[in-house]
Amino acid sequence: MQSHFRVGAPGSTILITTREEKVAEFIGATEVYNLKVLSDEECLNVFMQHIDNHRPPNFDAVFAKKIVEKCNGLPLAAKTLGGILRCEEVDRWNEVLDDKLWSMLLK
Repeated sequence: MQSHFRVGAPGSTILITTREEKVAEFIGATEVYNLKVLSDEECLNVFMQHIDNHRPPNFDAVFAKKIVEKCNGLPLAAKTLGGILRCEEVDRWNEVLDDKLWSMLLK
């Protein structure tokens, strides 16, 4: 894979993220940084930043925490769900909570 990226400017760096260290090994990564997942509180903060002031009329913080639990501490998941749900009604939030596909994707 590295051969595809040899034409970059001198000193350029390519950052690849993965949850599987074997992927980094397979592509020949020269440095691996193991990052910790976010705490539930940190993940909730990311989610809340991305729903901003677009909360449903009957918004419930406990409900938001349940959504964030599905993110398993992954900041991109919290950001994505926040962005998707920011303008949605509570019924849509319930769909996400009940959706098995989200649970499978975020494991």
